[in-house]
Amino acid sequence: MWAEFARVMPGWCRDGVPLSWRHFVYGLAHIYREQARASLRMASASGIVYAAKNDAKDWHERHRALAGW
Repeated sequence: MWAEFARVMPGWCRDGVPLSWRHFVYGLAHIYREQARASLRMASASGIVYAAKNDAKDWHERHRALAGW
């Protein structure tokens, strides 16, 4: 997680270390939301619509919540 944080948020790091715990926690939440949003976009583009109705609905609800939508 630390390496991912440093890769995505280099401005919030000094020598590869987060500036504070607060920066780290907020930054990880941001990274997870962005990953969930990317998953939703990819699923929409790649055909999750062909999955079983309940499976797709559950998956979309879970990822929308993670994405903050």
